[in-house]
Amino acid sequence: MKKFSFTLLLFFFLEFIPFSYSDAGQIRIGIADFTDRTSGTYSYSNSKEITDTFYKILASASDNIEVISSKSFQALNGVKVENFANAGKSTGCQYVILGALMKLDIDTSHTYSKSGFLIEVSTIKDTIYTYTATLDVRIIEVNTGKIIFSSSGTGKASFLQDMKKAATTQKTVDEYQKTRAKALSAASSMAVEKVCAFLTGEYPQISSIKANIPPAKKSKRKNKKTEETTSLGTVTINRGTLSGINEKTFYKIFFEGEEVFDFSGNSLGHEKFNVAVAEVKDSKTDYSTASVTGGIFGNIREGDKVEQITEEEAQSIIARNDFVKNRIAEFLK
Repeated sequence: MKKFSFTLLLFFFLEFIPFSYSDAGQIRIGIADFTDRTSGTYSYSNSKEITDTFYKILASASDNIEVISSKSFQALNGVKVENFANAGKSTGCQYVILGALMKLDIDTSHTYSKSGFLIEVSTIKDTIYTYTATLDVRIIEVNTGKIIFSSSGTGKASFLQDMKKAATTQKTVDEYQKTRAKALSAASSMAVEKVCAFLTGEYPQISSIKANIPPAKKSKRKNKKTEETTSLGTVTINRGTLSGINEKTFYKIFFEGEEVFDFSGNSLGHEKFNVAVAEVKDSKTDYSTASVTGGIFGNIREGDKVEQITEEEAQSIIARNDFVKNRIAEFLK
C-alpha cells in the first residue's frame, strides 16, 4: 500500500513539474504571419498559404526545433521588431521568424510544331507556365529584440498546357493553383534549410550514391535528351515532399573544413568545399533522388551535406568548375 501511494505521489509530482525546452536542447521558435508585398490579387490567400506551408516544413525539419504558431503574433498590426520580440517572450520562444512574399511571377514559353508543304508554318504546340516565388525571412532574438539573421528562398514550378485543350476548364484552374502552391512550397523549403543551418548547423545529407555505368558500345545515333543533361550518377538526399522538395530542385553537395573566425574571435562557421551539383528528378515523402550534373562524382561520400541553390547558381558553379579535386582539405578540420 505504501509502495502504491509513493508511486502515485511521484506520478503527480512529475506530471506537474514545468518542462524546460532548454534542458532538452530544443529551440523554441514562433512564426508571425507572413506578409504579401507583391500586391497580387490573392494577397490574403498567399499570406495564409505561405505561413501554413512554412510552419509545416519548419516543424518537420529538425528534431531540435519546436515551432509555435501563436495567435498573439497574428494580432499584431505593427511591424516593429520589439512588438514581435515581446510577443515571443509571452509564449516562451527564444526566436521569432518574420517573413514576406517578395515575388510571385508567372512566365510563359512555347514549343512549336512545323507544318506545310511548300511554305513551312510554325504553330504553337504547347505553352509552359512557370511560377517563380521569392521569400524573405528574418530571425529575431527574443532576449535582445535584434534581428540576428536574414535570408531568402526562391522556388519554381511549371506545368504544360496543350494548346489543343487550351479552353479554360476547372482542370486548368486547378493546375494553376497547384503549380503556384509548389512554387511557394519550394521557396519555403529553401528558406527553412537556411534557418535550420543558422540555428542548429544542420543540413540535409547524402544517404546513398550510385554511379552511372557507361554503355559497352557508343551509339552512333545522337540522343538530344541525353545531350542536354549529362548525368554522372545519382544520389539520394534525406529530404522529400514533406520538406517541400520537388523535381527541378537544385543542390550543391559539399563537405566542411576548418572553422573560420573573425578578428574578434567570433565563429563565422566552417569553410565549405563544393564537391558536385545535383538536380532532383524524383521526390518521395521523406527522400529524393537527384542526378549529379556537374562536379567530381568520385569525391561524393555518404553523409556529405547538401544545400539548396537556384538553377542559375548551379550553372555558375559548373561554369567556374568550382569543385575540389580531392578531399585532402577535410583533414584540416
